Amino acid sequence: MDPITQGLLGAAAVQLTHQSSLKRDAWKIGVLSGMLADMDVLIHSSSDALLSFEMHRHFTHSLAFVPIGAFLAMLFFIWRKKYREQWGAVYQACFVGYATHALLDLCTSYGTMYLWPFDAKRYALDIVAVIDPIFSFILAVGVIWGIWKIKTKPVLIAMLLCSLYLLFGSYQNQQALKVQSQIASSRNHSPIHMTRAMPAIGNIFLWRSI
Repeated sequence: MDPITQGLLGAAAVQLTHQSSLKRDAWKIGVLSGMLADMDVLIHSSSDALLSFEMHRHFTHSLAFVPIGAFLAMLFFIWRKKYREQWGAVYQACFVGYATHALLDLCTSYGTMYLWPFDAKRYALDIVAVIDPIFSFILAVGVIWGIWKIKTKPVLIAMLLCSLYLLFGSYQNQQALKVQSQIASSRNHSPIHMTRAMPAIGNIFLWRSI
């Protein structure tokens, strides 16, 4: 999804798991580590215009890369003494935040190489758009409220609501696939290959199919 939402999800996850030990620093670590997987946008070539497109959501988004990504994220913090003194908690927080990135991208329609290098397939669950203001707003309210109160309950509520939203997106996906099949049948078509139904940009209420 968009970087802001990725950062919000990383912040929420780290607030839930490490706010007791990292206090107000938890959300900062979560934001950076939650966004860092998109560093793959820096990969490009003047001789191959498609390289940046091919490498986006590639190895930096894989499950196997999470420990490395978490270490890279930790480097942004441990140069300061207060973070070095609790580097273990910082690394764990970075691990949690970084791991959320590919999981969220997996829910969209653009394809994520989640199991690289064991599998080169791009996986996509097609249950939420790459930009969804409702999903992002719920996360933002929970994260900001959690920062303000230094409590995890608002974040937990936001995460539960976002999880329900994604479940509803999965239901919508199945309904859209049924409609796809019904339309083909009503036109007396015999599709050779019916594949996907995907949410339109910005919501999970309007769908398009291939």
